[in-house]
Amino acid sequence: MNINNIEKLLKKSNNRLKIIYNNKIMDNLNEYQICELIVKYLNDDEKITILYDENFLKEYNMLYPVYIVKIILNLSDINKEKILTDNKLITQNLYLKIVHIINLVESLNSDESKIKIFRIYNFKDSWFYLFVKCLSDTSKIKLLLESSSFDKIQIINTLILFQNIEFLIDFFNNNKDFLQKNNIYPCEVISNLTDTHQQQIVSLLDTIELTEIEKKEIFATLNNKVKKSIDTTNLSIEYKKALSLKNIDYVSKYSDKAEMYANQIIIDFNRNLEDYRGLDHILILEPEIYTEEERKKSLQLCRICPNLKIVNPSIHDISSCTTQEYIEAEDWISNVLNFLKQDFSDAQKLALIDYVIGKRISYSPDFNTEISNIRNYRSVWKIICSGYGICNGITAIEKYLLDRIGIESEFICSQKHGFLKLINIELPFLNGEIKKGNTIMDPTWNLASHRFGGKPECFCIDYETARFVDINSDGTDSLCHKNDEELNDATLSLDDASLRNLFRSIGLTDEKGIFPIYYLESLSTEIHNKFSNNLLKDICHQFTLLSKYYPYFATCPNSSMRVIKDILFDSDTLEFNKCVINRVYNKKDKTKKPILYVYIDSDEFGKLFFYATSNSEQSIFMLLDQNDFTSTFECYEEDLKKNNGIRPWETSEPDKTIKNLSTPSDNIVAMGGECR
Repeated sequence: MNINNIEKLLKKSNNRLKIIYNNKIMDNLNEYQICELIVKYLNDDEKITILYDENFLKEYNMLYPVYIVKIILNLSDINKEKILTDNKLITQNLYLKIVHIINLVESLNSDESKIKIFRIYNFKDSWFYLFVKCLSDTSKIKLLLESSSFDKIQIINTLILFQNIEFLIDFFNNNKDFLQKNNIYPCEVISNLTDTHQQQIVSLLDTIELTEIEKKEIFATLNNKVKKSIDTTNLSIEYKKALSLKNIDYVSKYSDKAEMYANQIIIDFNRNLEDYRGLDHILILEPEIYTEEERKKSLQLCRICPNLKIVNPSIHDISSCTTQEYIEAEDWISNVLNFLKQDFSDAQKLALIDYVIGKRISYSPDFNTEISNIRNYRSVWKIICSGYGICNGITAIEKYLLDRIGIESEFICSQKHGFLKLINIELPFLNGEIKKGNTIMDPTWNLASHRFGGKPECFCIDYETARFVDINSDGTDSLCHKNDEELNDATLSLDDASLRNLFRSIGLTDEKGIFPIYYLESLSTEIHNKFSNNLLKDICHQFTLLSKYYPYFATCPNSSMRVIKDILFDSDTLEFNKCVINRVYNKKDKTKKPILYVYIDSDEFGKLFFYATSNSEQSIFMLLDQNDFTSTFECYEEDLKKNNGIRPWETSEPDKTIKNLSTPSDNIVAMGGECR
């Protein structure tokens, strides 16, 4: 039967659904033709029956959005809403995606119905933007004010869709608390409006209840085309100054970081810095790219605009810091750079910079825990102030300092780690020869050695050596430095004797090239020999030794873990059933600050628990019995997950060492086997 005859049947029939379900009639038609018949001849109840009949839809190959959407679009608003509110039907049975759902929502006449559907599917990101476009200005406001789940970007994207500028102005005037609560500035909304709407806003600016600073921010962040069109005859000097500021073209320059750079203005250090007073919110500093003179002026600007942002864009997620952190960190950096003698070679400067970073910075002790905030450990200046970072941030600090003194380097990333390749650097060798080339520097893996006066094992090494240190003690490859494409030309490596001679030349070893940690190792060995028959006294004296020579060891848990494991406890006189050196937090501490602890299970004393504590003068280890320790401290959730929820003292199984990128694969002693 051809389609014309079928249409005649449908027109005459009182049971059209029966005809549609008749295989003999439908088998000669394709899915497009069947869809057209359903849309044209079936009533809403019959269409809904079809939509719920998955077998029919599959049989006639109609489970495609193009057919499903067309059928739903031809329902009444009441029935459209009924179908759309059935989330399971829409998403699981009819396989519609958000883009199709929004298309259907747009066809509804009632904003109330649209918002009802929105609450079911909770559109986010660009889908939210498409959804809001189909609402009236009144409904946009209703949706915003009734919900607390919107983020700043969603709110701004909603407000820029207002079609009536007077309506937007009323919103600004009547919802100041809402805007303040969500940290939204009027200029952030207005700068995203069309040129025409921006011009309207400027003409009506006196009707908006804004402060003078807020108006200056608006003038400063208008589109450049709009700025040129404004008649400045009757504008105040302050507004004219704001108009003369240039916007950052973040779309072309920072397309991957639009949120950070949107609504920001370019800082011109050649103009009077007082012109920027009060505009903190729309100012952003990038000290990494500044000249020394610009950097000095940026510090002045921080005092004029104490709430501006400082970022280091070399880090992919653009970590930021406060002006106070920036000023404090730059003061430390200046002291470091001023300490470099004019007659120092680049290699000597490099050695001293790597050393002072290791003495100042520790690997973040809460990395890979439920409280860690990676952005806090990637900003150059925040890390310097806090003393804690992770590989990307620590490497960025070293690169920043090297850039300042003209030593060229590249930021290199493997799959899991960040470090430096030094470009065409001259290295001195013990035989008097100077070699020039590319070499690898890993400031993060040098931290513990520098902190405790050991020989840095990732200082000016070639790619082959870097890959060698990636091999863990169990033979597995950590791949931390694997990057064949960018590192094959890193062939320059400083041998042990030459490295010692380099560090001796700047006073970081004795005249024989022995690093200070040798003396800690020697004293530790003496304690082991003296108390070889008394395990507890041996351990306690080892901890006293650590406290005496490194009074602040509790503030650098990761490095201290290595020293305890690889120096203090590296003796045949210490026999443990189990020894765990790790981190916990005090249960009463809401911030869950990491605390270094040592748990020992021995035949002689059973279970021993030590935890590190400190004051302004000294760090010490305290001994607690098991009940006191377990009632006071707890393991981090992430650490427990790695051990199937079992705390180290709850099992006799060997402890799984926490893997992190703050330490080399082996131990604190150098590759030659001697840390001195």
